Amino acid sequence: MRIAMIGQKTNIWRFGGVERHVALLSERLGARGHEVTVFVRPGYGLVEGDQTGLATIVRPSVRTKHLEAITHSSLCALEASLRGFDVIHFHAVGPCLAIPAARVRRKPVVCATIHDQDYNKQKWSRFARWALRAGEASACRYADARIAVARYLQEHLRGTRGCDSHYIPNGNDPLPVRRPGEALARFGLEPRRYLLFMARLVPEKGCDVLIRAFRRTSTPYRLAIAGASSHSDDHARALRKLAEGDPRIQLLGHQSGDALDELRTNAAVYVMPSRQEGLPLSLLEALWYGLPVIASDIPAVHELNGAADRDRITLVPPGDEDALATAIQALPDPVPTEQPGTLEWPTWAEVAERVELVYEHALARRGGPA
Repeated sequence: MRIAMIGQKTNIWRFGGVERHVALLSERLGARGHEVTVFVRPGYGLVEGDQTGLATIVRPSVRTKHLEAITHSSLCALEASLRGFDVIHFHAVGPCLAIPAARVRRKPVVCATIHDQDYNKQKWSRFARWALRAGEASACRYADARIAVARYLQEHLRGTRGCDSHYIPNGNDPLPVRRPGEALARFGLEPRRYLLFMARLVPEKGCDVLIRAFRRTSTPYRLAIAGASSHSDDHARALRKLAEGDPRIQLLGHQSGDALDELRTNAAVYVMPSRQEGLPLSLLEALWYGLPVIASDIPAVHELNGAADRDRITLVPPGDEDALATAIQALPDPVPTEQPGTLEWPTWAEVAERVELVYEHALARRGGPA
């Protein structure tokens, strides 16, 4: 079948959670014989050439914080509908506002994946939060099928919208393991001697709480913060200011590729102080690498119950600086880690197979491919 993916910013799979999800899912669907086209926005970089075996189309948008997603998604939805794709798959609640534009032709099946409750994020204005809630409502009202990446999101859709959805989590495949090398040397980090924070520098990720908590400790470990802003330059500047004067804290900026793999392979602990998450791929990946985790006690973390030994995860109340400082201070020296690969979780190939079944059932209800 011919499938269009709409909602992601770029085809660079390590750009963000949605981008990783779409890229890895699309690649596995392509391997299963489907023609997958990924619509992306200009200005975020692009993987050139046929590196993934997928078609990538760049379409414009209004480059403002509040209009970028909806303008780009509407244009792409209209084009995808007119070009006769069998399935048009929207990702994230904001782009789902554009689902009606995918109905120019009646034949395409529309699928929507709910990755998170984006309207709970502090970076958005009141109007933007209303629009994001409207996007979620649009997915429930107009999509032929909905996918939730977490059970608590599935329960939310059922309880507040009366909307059924398929639970299909993010996948996790074996990841590259890299010995200490150029990246650690460049940042002055020693193997197993640093805590790793890895996320976009936006308020809901809780990096401000982490920095304040870390500064209150006398831990022998350093803190490496890997990430860049996302429509949140003021917050990123505030974080840099907050870290000033403590040489143990290092802001590394956005990291990807071999450098990111090296940072994750050789960290002592992964810290996720988020106030809000959907189903964080970074947490899955940290557990795969065998790292102990300090994380906020939020619903997304409980989605991993049973996937890894419970004693590998220390939970603290979200936003609780005192509890986070106590957990960091209590870390043993050295911290015991597991061998990479100790995570029981579906692979991306298994996820793609389950998504394919969702498509097939929806197509059958509509009478088959266009």
